[in-house]
Amino acid sequence: VRKIESYRAEVAFYERHASRLLSPPHSLGLPRPLLTKMTPGGVDICMTALRGQSAHGSISRDQSFAALDWLAGLHAAYWGILPTELDGLQPQGSYWYLDTRPEELEAMPRSGWEARLRLAAVGI
Repeated sequence: VRKIESYRAEVAFYERHASRLLSPPHSLGLPRPLLTKMTPGGVDICMTALRGQSAHGSISRDQSFAALDWLAGLHAAYWGILPTELDGLQPQGSYWYLDTRPEELEAMPRSGWEARLRLAAVGI
């Protein structure tokens, strides 16, 4: 069920939200949706390619800041919206919502910075 809900939310995102995020004032770098369709066998999403290059391994400081800027812009676009404005998106979290991932939380390291993140995860 979780995966199906995730797929529905992704279709809703590209059908009803992407155009707003691609336009000013947000102007986020997203693939432009060309076709979205829920089928009995799954989901079909056809979109344009993203510009740029994929990162494998470590990334530079500038790339890190660019990624954080993009994430901040995405979150800012939804900050303070009403539940009625979600229009198909999930109200809290998504596929990675912590309550749905107890095995991954349990498997996180218990030392170092990852342990601190593990301890803070419930409050984040």
